[in-house]
Amino acid sequence: MEINNKLESYIKFYDNVFPEKLLSNFYRICKDEDKFHKGEINKTEKPEVNEKIRKTLIWDMKNISSKSLTEVHWANFLAYSINETSKKYSKEINVYDVNITDIQVLKYTEGGFYNFHCDDGPHTPRTLSFIFFINDEYEGGELVFNFNNSTEDLIIKKKKNRMVVWPSNFLFPHSVRPTKKGTRYTVVAWAR
Repeated sequence: MEINNKLESYIKFYDNVFPEKLLSNFYRICKDEDKFHKGEINKTEKPEVNEKIRKTLIWDMKNISSKSLTEVHWANFLAYSINETSKKYSKEINVYDVNITDIQVLKYTEGGFYNFHCDDGPHTPRTLSFIFFINDEYEGGELVFNFNNSTEDLIIKKKKNRMVVWPSNFLFPHSVRPTKKGTRYTVVAWAR
C-alpha cells in the first residue's frame, strides 16, 4: 500500500477555479450546446466510437475553427484557467512546464461511463491530465483510480468548481462510473 500512497500524492485538487458567476454562465451554455458528439477511444491511429468501453458525449473546444465568438471566448478562458492550474501543479510536484494540447467538455447522461484507461498512449502522447467538475447535482459518475490492480479503488468525490490534476501515464488508470441520475458535465484537458 505504500506505493499507492506515493502515487496518490501526485493527484492534486484545486477548488474554486472559476468565479461562481462565470461557472454558472458556462454551465448554462453547456446545457444548451448542440455540438456534442459521441465519445471516441484512441486505440489505433483512427479514433472509434465503442460504447462498450466509453459512453459519453464530447464537445471539442477548438476555438481556431469556430465561427462562434462564444465558443472562442470559452475555449480561451478554459485554456487560461487550465494553464494557471498547471503552473500550480508543476510547482507543487516540481516538474517542468507543459503545454495544453486538447480541451473537451464531456456530457455523461444517465448510464454514461468510461471504463478504466490511461490517458497517455502511442497515438495520444500526454504528460498531465485535468478534469474540472462543472456541476455536482447528479448521482453516480464517480472518478475512480486503481493503482497496480489494487482491490481498493481511490474514489474522487465530485465537487463543482474543482479541478483534479494527475500524470497521464500508465501508473494512473482511472474510470468514470455510470451516471445513475442526472447529467454529469466536466471539462477534460491534457498537456504535453
